[in-house]
Amino acid sequence: MKNDLCYIIIIHFNNYKSTFSCIESILKSDNLNFHIVIVNNNVLTDSFKDLKKTFSNNKDISLLNLNANLGYAGGLNKGIKFSLNNPDCKYLWLLNNDVYVSKNSLNELIIQDKFSKNNAIIGSKVLNTNNTIQSLGCKLNKFNMVTYHNYKNCNNKDYYDIRNIDYIHGCSMFFRKDIINIVGYFEEKYFLYYEDVDFCLRASYKNVSLIIAQKSEVFHKENTSVKKTNFQYLSTVNRIVFAKKFFKNYLILVYIYIIKDILKNFILFRINRNFQIIRFLFS
Repeated sequence: MKNDLCYIIIIHFNNYKSTFSCIESILKSDNLNFHIVIVNNNVLTDSFKDLKKTFSNNKDISLLNLNANLGYAGGLNKGIKFSLNNPDCKYLWLLNNDVYVSKNSLNELIIQDKFSKNNAIIGSKVLNTNNTIQSLGCKLNKFNMVTYHNYKNCNNKDYYDIRNIDYIHGCSMFFRKDIINIVGYFEEKYFLYYEDVDFCLRASYKNVSLIIAQKSEVFHKENTSVKKTNFQYLSTVNRIVFAKKFFKNYLILVYIYIIKDILKNFILFRINRNFQIIRFLFS
């Protein structure tokens, strides 16, 4: 029996090809001291049945089927609780299903954690599929709650100077299991988007460091499973939820920026996007 495993949690939602590619890349890792937990965030779909057929005989993979779609945060929490119930769990690595990882990614995350003097949440260098930077840690504009990625679309190189990080991109987030005792679980009010911002902000309040392991590379096919209408609705709604929780003094500015976005959508005839957002604002 292996000791001190990294439990890798992946949320699956109706996309067999992406989840399969993600798992395949992990299985080629230099460090094989891991256990993969696939959380099916839906009813028992054909895509999840296919995953069970493909990986059910692999002892290093557990497949959990949820009775309902609990959202990304809810699915993560189920996977984390499952992992923590196993005494061999030392690390947690939360991955989107639409990523594939380099062979040394896990090793570099563990090395970074061992060199860290403080409790830490560690992110990877997140790359686009064309090998440009997608994210080297993220920033939050505290006036309108809009988020940004450091060095987005810059060329990939060995080292960038990263001084301030507000949160770690949720598509690759690594930490020791003890962090859950310090920070708590993911906030399920968000369903999708901003759960990583919330988690990291709470962590920073507890003096948990936010670090990027720049030698740990993860390639992310961004927004492959979310329609643009749903993306704007969820991100807009969760900006409000987040502001109400952490930055009430700036809430009026958030509403002003959202109204500006609504007007822009009307000009561009994006009626469906506006309908969902307006319905939420007046609910």
